[in-house]
Order: sequence, then C-alpha cells, then structure tokens
Amino acid sequence: MGLADALRNVSSTLVGTFGTTATLRKIQQGSFNPATGAIPENMIQTVVSAVVLEYTNRELTETIKAGDLKMLIAAAELVEKPDSTWTVVWNNTDYEIVLVQTTYAESLPVVYEVTIRGTK
Repeated sequence: MGLADALRNVSSTLVGTFGTTATLRKIQQGSFNPATGAIPENMIQTVVSAVVLEYTNRELTETIKAGDLKMLIAAAELVEKPDSTWTVVWNNTDYEIVLVQTTYAESLPVVYEVTIRGTK
C-alpha cells in the first residue's frame, strides 16, 4: 500500500470517528421514454461521514460568504467528486454546494473540502 492509499484510509477513519452523518444528493437524467415522451430524473443519495466546520472571517471571500460551512469528506467514501449540481442534507437542513476543493496525495484524492450554503 502506498502513501496515498494510507492517507485515504486514515482520512476515512478520522472523519468516520469524529464526523457526523450527511446525505449527498445528485439528480441523474434517465433515458428518454417514448411512451411518455419524457426523460425521467432519478435522485441518487449517498450517506457519508463528514466533519462540519464554520469558516473564520479571514477565510471569507467573494465565493465563501458569512454563514457558509466547510464540510470535510473522505474521498474514499465517494465514487466521484461532488460538484455544484449536488445538494447536501445535514442536520435536517438542505444545503447547496458552492465550491469543492480536493486534497491530493500521489494524484489520488484524499479529502474533499466542500463549501455548503443553506437554501432558503
């Protein structure tokens, strides 16, 4: 096992131990149904462990606003990197994904830092 695999395992263990549960939702387009003339949408939900933190005032930018939250997710828990088309349910509240930053080791994703913003 290389360094990247070891770091992925450690991040999964730490986030799983110290994190909370969140649900990531992604809408996936189905195939065209000629009988109905519609393209159905399927919601794919993935339950993950995540560490949720508040941003400090120094971290606020044009993209990261006051009230946004930082969610750390072990990359090993996901098949693909989340993006802004996904949504998050955490603590019975819906959030949109604003930004996703990835920490890599040996070109493998280890942790996703996901900026989430409450929907109104």
